[in-house]
Amino acid sequence: MPLGNSSTRPLRVLVIGAGPAAAALHLPVLARLQQQGRIVLAVVCDLRPERAAAARRQFGFLEESGDGLAALARPDLDAAYVFADARLHYEYGLAALRNGKHLFVEKPVAPSFLQAQEMAHVAAAGGLSAVGGHNRRFYPSLLRVRAAAGTAGWRYAEAVFHKPEAGKSPPFGARTWLSANGIHALDALLYLMGGLPERVTAMAAPPGATQADTFAALLAWRDGRQGIFLCDNAAGARREEYAFHAVGESYTVTDAGLTIARGETLENEALPAIGAGLLPEHEAFLQAIASGAQAPHSIGALAPSLFMCSCFQHIAHRLEELLEVPHLGVEIALADLGPELDLLHRDVDGFASGLLGLLRLLVPELPVVHDSAHRRVCHRCHLDKIEVETTSHPKRLRDRLDPELASVGTDQPDFTSPDAVVDTVLVALRRCYD
Repeated sequence: MPLGNSSTRPLRVLVIGAGPAAAALHLPVLARLQQQGRIVLAVVCDLRPERAAAARRQFGFLEESGDGLAALARPDLDAAYVFADARLHYEYGLAALRNGKHLFVEKPVAPSFLQAQEMAHVAAAGGLSAVGGHNRRFYPSLLRVRAAAGTAGWRYAEAVFHKPEAGKSPPFGARTWLSANGIHALDALLYLMGGLPERVTAMAAPPGATQADTFAALLAWRDGRQGIFLCDNAAGARREEYAFHAVGESYTVTDAGLTIARGETLENEALPAIGAGLLPEHEAFLQAIASGAQAPHSIGALAPSLFMCSCFQHIAHRLEELLEVPHLGVEIALADLGPELDLLHRDVDGFASGLLGLLRLLVPELPVVHDSAHRRVCHRCHLDKIEVETTSHPKRLRDRLDPELASVGTDQPDFTSPDAVVDTVLVALRRCYD
């Protein structure tokens, strides 16, 4: 896929982060694209000089540096690939875009949904392509499943992502194991099911755990479709598997390929999985730059999975922090905002605002709560279990977030605009009982 006409020069690119993962996964692909004349590996940056020097020698970079921010300000570079520690993705990604660079940033693209959204907005305002490293969107097996869904779609779906990493901290500087690894499966699930569900019931690690390494969620879409997401990073073995079901038909994707079941008839296709999406995701990035179209893995297109990941991470962290506050009474209040909205409230506005950090655009301030004593919830209940429900106009929200709907594009990156909701609030927190 050429970048344009024959006079189009190769993109001069900057790579920030030359650690083991980048050297094993991404840099060989970029070296291949350089050999094809599609890019020029101009500069590689790493805080460890020996890594930058090794990458320059092995993959053919013209220069090496230890100062990524200074390199981002150079006018002779067209695009930036950020493979650094996840805690730097937002800072470096935003700096790249503000300096007029197209951006490829490894997942997690940002610590929060709102920060990722800001990056999408800046990219669109500058006419730039900004994508995230979500290579499952390019797996041949999952693309085959997506194409087979047709107009009717799948009735039921399962996404499982387990790894044997018990007792280990999340890698790549990620906040949780979900954003470090499990988001691959979460994003694939939402991508193939067509976007955000109407209702999600989610659980994270139980109270008292030192970190959240297990996540589970039940999802329901307005048209009756259902899904399940399971992510256990303390499992005994690695397992990544997807299953999609229609009436009389099931498609199952594993590392070995695709299995199609229709009654007693089985059809197996040996489609590659691990690593199969790396070259296509980089090619799609270059094609998006050339065409100006939105890439399948643009930060805007990733919005639904980033939104859900932020929800789950708030469950894992904010609610467990709340349990440490002694004698805290938590109430669920019914707010008169047109549709009914349940909110945690009782002199804990700060807590609710933090819990709903990604949702502040939808709930800018807590409503006045009248007599809600009959809805009191004991502070001893398991606050790591909570249900999020889009209660009003879910299609309006999906119109803003769903990459498959026409209203999402480089000209509409701001999913927080007031037009997303009209005199309603879209998110509810359900009670958790003893």
